[in-house]
Amino acid sequence: MSACLSKKIRWNLVRLCCQSTLLLISATAAVATPLEWMGGRWCAQISDNTTIEEQWFTDAGNRMLGLNRTLKDGRAVAFEYLQVDLQGATPIYLAQPGGKPATGFSQVADGDHWVRFENLQHDYPQFIEYRRDGSALTATIGAGDGQERRESAFSFQICADDNDANAVAGPNQWLVNRYVQAHNDCDLPGAAQLMHPDIQWLTISGSQIASAANGKQALVAELDSYMADGCSTRSELSQWSINGRFVTVIETAHWTPDDGIARSQSATAVYEVAAEKILNVWYYPAVKQDQ
Repeated sequence: MSACLSKKIRWNLVRLCCQSTLLLISATAAVATPLEWMGGRWCAQISDNTTIEEQWFTDAGNRMLGLNRTLKDGRAVAFEYLQVDLQGATPIYLAQPGGKPATGFSQVADGDHWVRFENLQHDYPQFIEYRRDGSALTATIGAGDGQERRESAFSFQICADDNDANAVAGPNQWLVNRYVQAHNDCDLPGAAQLMHPDIQWLTISGSQIASAANGKQALVAELDSYMADGCSTRSELSQWSINGRFVTVIETAHWTPDDGIARSQSATAVYEVAAEKILNVWYYPAVKQDQ
């Protein structure tokens, strides 16, 4: 939602505040991919002259595609094609080091921003695990158990020169980006998971502050009503500014109403993060972009 709670709130704000609607974040009708948190370009500094890069594209057609390469002195010395096949009941991780035939690893466990794949018939590795914490991604491969266990962990960060939507500066910016993306994907459970129990959604007009939603339960109810009508608007984030637990961003919403004329508007939003959840959101008056 990030830009708009619901059609009801949107029109109430127009009537009460005499200002533009809250921005809607909606999205594609597709359900958000559970592994979308892996998306982006990741870099791990192995030594002074060696870096590993791993790029993941989020789900398209029930398949995530990835590429891993090792750079030494700026030159590629190894590569691996990667993908996660999401078409079946169990996701399958497929690895092709050097472009060789693929080896499959079945997903055996997952949780909040982590996933584990296994193939106990393979020599090495027999398991592959990813865990994300804010702007850090840890990939662990290994085999065996107990005293026979062998494993290697690679600590990735979002590549410093990456400018895409996943290139966030830290955990608070990543949290806001993920929250907005959940609304873009019409993913109510995903959005609710990132809300603080005491979340407040506030709109500012001059010296007046109006509460559009007070508390997680109220906000989830408004979103549920909005998403039930189908998502029709998509939001983009730009001009980030981070000050501790406060994240300021320009949110631009794009939508096409029944008249077929595409429209957009932007607003400044300030998010406050507490305990890794969205606690407060302040929205300033929207500015139409199509006039």
